[in-house]
Amino acid sequence: MGVSVHSRWSWRGMRVREKLIVAALLVIMIHSAAVIVLGHRVESELAALKKQGYPVSCANIAPPPVPAAENAAPIYAIIFKRLKTPGYKKIDSRLRNLLDPSKPPGSPAAWNRIRKALLPYRDIPAEVERAESMPSCRFPVDWAAGYDARLPDTAHLEETSRFLITEALLATRDHQTAQAFHLITLDLRLEKAIRYEPVLVSQFVRFAIVDEACRALQTIAQPGNVAVPAERKTAQAVARVDLSSSLLRALTAQRAAGLQIFQTVGSHWGGAREILEGGGDGVEQRLCLIWDGTYIGRPLLYADELAFLHAMGQMIDRISEPWRIQDQQLRYFGRDVPLCDVLTQLTVLPPYELAPKRDTAIARLAGSRIFLALLTYKARSGVYPATLAVLSPLLGGPVPDDPFSGTGFVYHRQGSGFILYSIGPNLTDDGGLNKVAGPFQNFNDPDDIVWSRP
Repeated sequence: MGVSVHSRWSWRGMRVREKLIVAALLVIMIHSAAVIVLGHRVESELAALKKQGYPVSCANIAPPPVPAAENAAPIYAIIFKRLKTPGYKKIDSRLRNLLDPSKPPGSPAAWNRIRKALLPYRDIPAEVERAESMPSCRFPVDWAAGYDARLPDTAHLEETSRFLITEALLATRDHQTAQAFHLITLDLRLEKAIRYEPVLVSQFVRFAIVDEACRALQTIAQPGNVAVPAERKTAQAVARVDLSSSLLRALTAQRAAGLQIFQTVGSHWGGAREILEGGGDGVEQRLCLIWDGTYIGRPLLYADELAFLHAMGQMIDRISEPWRIQDQQLRYFGRDVPLCDVLTQLTVLPPYELAPKRDTAIARLAGSRIFLALLTYKARSGVYPATLAVLSPLLGGPVPDDPFSGTGFVYHRQGSGFILYSIGPNLTDDGGLNKVAGPFQNFNDPDDIVWSRP
């Protein structure tokens, strides 16, 4: 008796269904195994970090509180309130243009207009000095919010720094040298207000404050005025700025904040969108690939988190090294991160965004110390020295090295003047050339950090 066509198709359909069921069971088993194995690896990594004393959540990254009577933050809040007004915002925009090294220097008329505009704010330096006399500074920041933490103090500190630098340059134009040095000293001390804030943006603001103050020093300091006591206080302030461990603290906190992002994304549906807060559609679509908040996407999320921990561990292990060493070890950092590790790519800054900025600020500080010592030597002896080695007594110790070369700064006498420079982040001696007038942009451009006198 023959088998009907209907029966044959039913039999084949049954076989297909059996294969699909077996395939589905295999996928479920592989998925479950991946969740268990990768989840265990993540837990082991986090346990190791805790054992070493590193924070793994944003609740643990806050700097220790300080007594209200010792806190400079309320005084800064008064200053910031004055700088928040629409009228001052317009003034600050003009100050940005006036101090921009990539633009032509302002005309005497432009400086006079700024002078008049700043008259109502002339008491701010005294308020800054009062704030800096306090033992500590802790701004009210909800560190447990992680990437959502609001840091209004950073932008306002930059505004305060621009104000002090402008006032110092105006004092120089009025031949009030001691006041100009005093204002630069106040500006250099501003960085202390956010020294222990455990986020990268605060450290970048510290670097920017140092950079602008050291640039202004080149205009203010002259061989004929460096003997004033205010200049010695400025030189001491330059020597006391310590940027060596700033990025290490910030990166360990950045890792903790990143881990909180993974927790948010994995805890519930829509977590990725909460992190992005309306970010670009392309980014959001890529984030949807990890199936945030679902068990199905958990292996991808765990793999992404492991890639994040590996990348951050690499950077933290090497961030204390100078850029000249990191450039060799981490030149291809991040190229091995798969495209599917979306959160890692979004949250991990490459090393060339970090160490060069820090080392540029360190070079500015070291070069400024040498620069002031050269002017003092000229004021005392009538000529600039043949070598930098003779400046040790004026510096109170060895002449600092260039952080980018690991050896001494390049120094030459030129006629009756001199040129002093660091080789800069491109790690190449460009003969004292600097094509990048503003912040460092391109490793191929000449970027020597230069001090000179004709």
